[in-house]
Amino acid sequence: MSPRHASCCLSSVLVALSVAAGSARAEDLPTPQQLLDYAELAYDQHFPTHVANQSLPPYTYRAYPAVGNYIGVAGSQIYLYGKVVPAAAAPVPVASLSDFACERVPGACGDRIDTTITVDGVAREFIVWRPYKARGRQGLPAVLMLHGTSGTGAEFLLRSGWREKADREGFIAVFPQALFYCYVQDENFDGVPDINAFTKWAAGKLGDPEKRPLCNADQLATLTATNRARADHPLMNDEAYIRAVVEHVRVNHAVDPKQVYVSGFSNGCEMAGNLAATAADLFAAVHCASSALSVDTLASRAIAVVHSMGNKDPDQGRALGYYNSATGQVNIPLDETVLTTGRYATGIVAPFLKALQLGQTYTWQQVPTQGRTTSRFRFASSTVGASNSLLTVIIDGLAHEYPNGKNHPVVMADEIWEFFKTQRVP
Repeated sequence: MSPRHASCCLSSVLVALSVAAGSARAEDLPTPQQLLDYAELAYDQHFPTHVANQSLPPYTYRAYPAVGNYIGVAGSQIYLYGKVVPAAAAPVPVASLSDFACERVPGACGDRIDTTITVDGVAREFIVWRPYKARGRQGLPAVLMLHGTSGTGAEFLLRSGWREKADREGFIAVFPQALFYCYVQDENFDGVPDINAFTKWAAGKLGDPEKRPLCNADQLATLTATNRARADHPLMNDEAYIRAVVEHVRVNHAVDPKQVYVSGFSNGCEMAGNLAATAADLFAAVHCASSALSVDTLASRAIAVVHSMGNKDPDQGRALGYYNSATGQVNIPLDETVLTTGRYATGIVAPFLKALQLGQTYTWQQVPTQGRTTSRFRFASSTVGASNSLLTVIIDGLAHEYPNGKNHPVVMADEIWEFFKTQRVP
């Protein structure tokens, strides 16, 4: 077995992306840290989770005991060991850092920066992805991507598509992390409130005693010791946390405060929607995917918002009355009737119109998007004489997911970036 063909997971990529060794300057190559971070993101089936570097001279390496694999760098060579190279008795050289020259593979030269800040006395985490194309630049745009219930910032760094979009466009991508809560809500829609223990954004209904109360002492006692410790805290101010995140990236990553954007999925959509209303001074534009606005607050300035969801989303199908309990099927209409006859108007559209101070006048069209039909309603009739707007989009064939081109043909990051980059804070 030749070194070039020893790796089952890297060989096909190297065939497509390799450049002649020595053709790139040293400063145009990834560092070992960057290369190992990239391997976790690009080949997560072989290198799952984010682990720390270890040293066994001459190797800087990472170990993944759950799958029995190792990847390391020594000098300019990249090595694999374990199940990924079966029958190998020693680390096998499979590539060179020059095969991942930054100009050819910019994703291999991005910086993953795991950051902890203290907000209201609590340590809060988030991940910054600083792409190769951002090196040396000032006044960068930044996109915050908010995960959904039970999710993590690391999950959406891996799967949302915003890291890859940042690599192509050169903006800063930020992946905040919600805290872990115990709360009571009917999550499985069986009519019986459940005790839930998940990561959750403190948005709208969380902590509301009538809608999503936090667990009492007896309910907390039903959790495992680990989850009880994680959830045993009061409701925190996530807007204050998000403001601190934005300030951190502005100061530390040369971000232009007039070009900061936020996209949120599911419970992260609740949080993003809230921010459109309560933190319009902070964001140039907002995208809310697969949930609804849950605050009754007027936006402090004119701001543009996009709301999106799939027409096969079971959560939204139940909320809007398009769920067939007998078949378990959801079929939200892709025509104008969804607004004129259903709860879409009152459940999704009306709260945003109120918060954004928009009239009910709209235009509607079906638009082919990355091979799928989308139904789009645009509201731009401001009741305060401003340039605020709301675009709502229903995507054919999409369930309760943030589409990334793998779970659905649409790549949401591609679509939303085209909207974001046209918006600035005045």
